[in-house]
Amino acid sequence: MGKKGIYIRASVTAEAAIVVPVMAFCIIAFIWVLFYLHNSVKADADLDMNSFIMEREAAENHYKTDHEILNMTDKLDGYYGAEIRNAIVQRNGRHITGQISIRQCIPLEGLFSVLLSGVSEIEKSRDMVISDRSEILRIIKAASELVGNLVDIYKNSGDKE
Repeated sequence: MGKKGIYIRASVTAEAAIVVPVMAFCIIAFIWVLFYLHNSVKADADLDMNSFIMEREAAENHYKTDHEILNMTDKLDGYYGAEIRNAIVQRNGRHITGQISIRQCIPLEGLFSVLLSGVSEIEKSRDMVISDRSEILRIIKAASELVGNLVDIYKNSGDKE
């Protein structure tokens, strides 16, 4: 056996001492990035949904109030490893703006915070204008008339052949 067997085992141990922590770090960073992507997409969806709710409530109330604020900070859940700092949707007349601010909690302070500090905050905002419902209905009516005319033309062209 001699010394050759001892050196081989020691080199494998030394390589494993380097490879295993690096792989563990990569796996944890990958999981953290997945949480970040999930929270970012969920923030977009929550902002869109609450803007839609604000629009529906305003339309159902026939825009009786000019200004409404919906604070949804306490109502949101389902974010992984994150703290919701601010989540507000407000309406001024037919203009809706929304903001959501989320802070990702970094798993371990130190090396992770240095490498991932740029992606620890998620900031989303929306600006939209509620369109006039009578205009939408007019466009739908014109489109249905156009489709009806095209169907008639198609039926009449089939009869001539």
